[in-house]
Amino acid sequence: MLHQPEGRIPGQCRRNFSPPASRAISYDERSCNSQQAADAIEREYEAVELRVGKYATLEESETYALFADTVERLRDEQNKRQQQLDQPVEATREE
Repeated sequence: MLHQPEGRIPGQCRRNFSPPASRAISYDERSCNSQQAADAIEREYEAVELRVGKYATLEESETYALFADTVERLRDEQNKRQQQLDQPVEATREE
């Protein structure tokens, strides 16, 4: 199992919110997204090793194919979240 910082619950991150005027995204938010993806991948890995959940009844080759697909989906989702954070916020102007 991966090292968990003391007092941290898997899937839960400390969030620092910037003032709305600046709309700055902190490193903590990026780190949080990456950690959530890593936690989800670790849970999938453990399910494969224990042959539980959706992996319980599959043959070995099917198990690893499903695991690979699941990990790629999780990575894609994390990359999309990261891209959304990296996009500049559109300024709306009241007229």
